[in-house]
Amino acid sequence: MHFIKTVHNVVPAFDPSPVSLQDPTFPTVPMDTPSAYAIKRKLWEDPTQIMRFCDENPMKLDDATLDTVHYWRCAIHGVFMVVKHMGAASICVELGDSSQSGPGEKLAYLVHGISYPLSDLFPRLPAYSRLSIIPFEGFIIDDGVGTKADPPTNYPFGTLDTIFNKYRKENSENDIIQKG
Repeated sequence: MHFIKTVHNVVPAFDPSPVSLQDPTFPTVPMDTPSAYAIKRKLWEDPTQIMRFCDENPMKLDDATLDTVHYWRCAIHGVFMVVKHMGAASICVELGDSSQSGPGEKLAYLVHGISYPLSDLFPRLPAYSRLSIIPFEGFIIDDGVGTKADPPTNYPFGTLDTIFNKYRKENSENDIIQKG
């Protein structure tokens, strides 16, 4: 976030130190929500900035960490239905059109919250959220700046209930993308 803020001067200055992806207390910098949303919008409107960050490596990250950041260009953005909480992760079904799924196909992901479990934000299910999900160390995580969304209105009657019920079943884990 500091890289995007610095390059684009999106929000007022803040002190990013100490910041380290290897630091167990990361992220250490409290940031107000409007600033986080402004930086998120700027990052995802041009994912080539991820490549620029990896090329410049301003935080002096090791190669393994840079590889993780590099794959963030594969982020998936959209409205998701949160259908089930499973410990620290939640099953999120992509509802919008995406290059990740074919026409009419809905993909489900086991998403871990980067800052907090999604169950903290969405205790009642189903819930709808505008998320950006990214691969991170073998998991799929949200980018920490998700927002609540209204249920989509462009689905035929009963379709959302069918999606919700499909992924609530105990044996539905085979249909869920679990690894980043």
